[in-house]
Amino acid sequence: MPSEVKRLQVFPYDTQGQPLATQEYPAPSWDDIVKAIQELDGFQNPMLRLRLNDDEDPDGLDMESLGILGSPKAYAIFGYSLLEQEATYYAPKQGVDSVVVCSSDQGYSAPANEVCFEIDMVLKIAKHYYSNGDFFPGAGWKLIEDETE
Repeated sequence: MPSEVKRLQVFPYDTQGQPLATQEYPAPSWDDIVKAIQELDGFQNPMLRLRLNDDEDPDGLDMESLGILGSPKAYAIFGYSLLEQEATYYAPKQGVDSVVVCSSDQGYSAPANEVCFEIDMVLKIAKHYYSNGDFFPGAGWKLIEDETE
């Protein structure tokens, strides 16, 4: 099955929690993506992004993409659509207590209702994005409002 994902970006950090050069993987296989997700540790490997285009833009925030940030205990999943909408994984029944998702660089915490605690769900979301180029309909999503408007 051909993939909609044209580029996998992995954002590594050193042992002091400072960013290193982005690792770029054009035309990643599904196995490459599974391995990258399984290697997320919340510190030296805190984040990856699946991109629907093949540009080498390291930020890629204005591109169609799915980002996964976290560790085996907690993942934040967010996406950017062609319509310049940003969405985040959302499970309203999980409450709003703050959850540490990663601790490198400035760190990142999110309300529990925006955190996925199950790697199986993370893999389903990533697989759907890999195959279809859009957000997995079996997960909850919340649009993020632009606070600058």
